[in-house]
Amino acid sequence: MTLFITLRVRSSNTSRYFVAVYTDSSCMVGCDHKHENVTAAAACIPQAGGYVVAVRHGKVYQQLTAAEEAEFQRAMSRCEENCAA
Repeated sequence: MTLFITLRVRSSNTSRYFVAVYTDSSCMVGCDHKHENVTAAAACIPQAGGYVVAVRHGKVYQQLTAAEEAEFQRAMSRCEENCAA
């Protein structure tokens, strides 16, 4: 099985921003937005199993810091609470 990884990210003057990523047909794809924070990016995840990654200088993908990961978990918890109602 071959896995192709593609992130669609436009270049930016912003040094660091966040994108929502998810898989589609065995490819990892990302939203076309440059979110200023993890919570905004998490709201852009269109399906279960999505995640958020940081982007530096429009091309370097970075894992979330511990604080950003905690923000992601809180954002997803709020979504689950609101969606379950």
